[in-house]
Amino acid sequence: MNLILDTHIFLWAIATPEKLTQRQRGEIEQPTNRLFLSAISVAELMIKASLGKLTLTFDPKEAALASGIETLPFTAEDASRLGRFLSTIVILLTECSSPKRNRSVMY
Repeated sequence: MNLILDTHIFLWAIATPEKLTQRQRGEIEQPTNRLFLSAISVAELMIKASLGKLTLTFDPKEAALASGIETLPFTAEDASRLGRFLSTIVILLTECSSPKRNRSVMY
């Protein structure tokens, strides 16, 4: 299975694996699973570290690669698609939360 690790799950897996649930640890350690980390997660960690909100004792990209986690690029094209995607999500969430709408129609 292909798994994209969330930023905090990646951080825990590298720095404090005891914070992971048994299931999370099992999925990460499963040799048949392919693990990925987005460049956005690396950027998030570096930004937090530069602001003093997080102390990093390792390079996230190097730690990912050393742990067999593949990094996924994030391009300007990806960012453009994300903007369109998020607009759709906001519209759907607004419509789903509207008391005038039948929520079952949104599925």
